Amino acid sequence: MLTPESVRVNTLGPCAFKSPLHLSTKTGDGLGNFVPDNAQINYQVESDMLYPHPGVFFEKAGPREMIFFNPSETRAAIVTCGGLCPGLNNVIRSAFLEFSYNYGVKNVLGIRYGFEGLNPAIGMPPIPLTVDNTDDIHQQGGSILGSSRGAQDVGVMVDYLVSNEIN
Repeated sequence: MLTPESVRVNTLGPCAFKSPLHLSTKTGDGLGNFVPDNAQINYQVESDMLYPHPGVFFEKAGPREMIFFNPSETRAAIVTCGGLCPGLNNVIRSAFLEFSYNYGVKNVLGIRYGFEGLNPAIGMPPIPLTVDNTDDIHQQGGSILGSSRGAQDVGVMVDYLVSNEIN
């Protein structure tokens, strides 16, 4: 059974950087809005009065006004894990474009072959994602990064990210 504690999102630390997105904090001004930090989504809209559920809420996703990472100093990575599905290249391209153009992240990597790419003992090195190598990938099936289903040691993957200065 879900509990409020089981869905709580831990933070990396204080959000000290103003988002570079040109969004608003006021409703009705014609601009898209940042998501307030306290915005929540109710897990269950309907409840049986005989068996009421505890008040379980998810943190609402979306762009925040203050962010943890400084985009100009961030090294981001995109990884596709699990099985292939239609549209992964669209997601890779869209994430790259969002990082690059809207957030100003200058260094975006593509991790190859899912979690295996985060294990230096079996993975291949990441590829730098650029406008040139992502421009028309949405017209191709699959994932230009590849994918794998095999589980990897979480500690090894985290060490890889830290040692490669990937935020």
